[in-house]
Amino acid sequence: ARGRLLVQAPGFGEAKKRDLPAISDGVMHVDFALVRALSVHGRVLGADRVPLSGVLATAVASDVGYEGWRGDWRHARTDADGRFRIDDLSRDLPHALMLTKHGHGTRVYDFPPPGLDAAEIDLGTFDLGAAALLAGVVRDTSGQNIAGASVDLRGTNSDRARLLDAPYAEPISGGCSI
Repeated sequence: ARGRLLVQAPGFGEAKKRDLPAISDGVMHVDFALVRALSVHGRVLGADRVPLSGVLATAVASDVGYEGWRGDWRHARTDADGRFRIDDLSRDLPHALMLTKHGHGTRVYDFPPPGLDAAEIDLGTFDLGAAALLAGVVRDTSGQNIAGASVDLRGTNSDRARLLDAPYAEPISGGCSI
């Protein structure tokens, strides 16, 4: 049969099937091997080393394999003590943690690979500095302002790979910090 089937259960990562079996007597039998999920937790501090509440902590992952695209997008907000916890992550996907709060810089950190039996990873403490402002004027070659021009800034924080141990850590090419 054509189509895809996605299964989610608390405490487990998502499972997906792409090639579905034929329907027999009005019933389709599909077996899934659900894998226990991974949980992560950590803490976020401001530039003054004071806990930041209300930071959006998002775990993101993306992979394309035989079963098609798979991904995770789970999030939590930090509490008054700057702590967050994100549950039900697929342990077989490479995740990154994105931390963002209005008025503060955005940071991204790659997760370390989980141990075979690890149910939870303590990601540690993160410093979320103040936001920076990028301002300027776009002009053409004759010096005239260009109204409505779009500016795209790309890069990542220079310590994005700080949670990774060698041999997993790879230098980030073209990265920048603002």
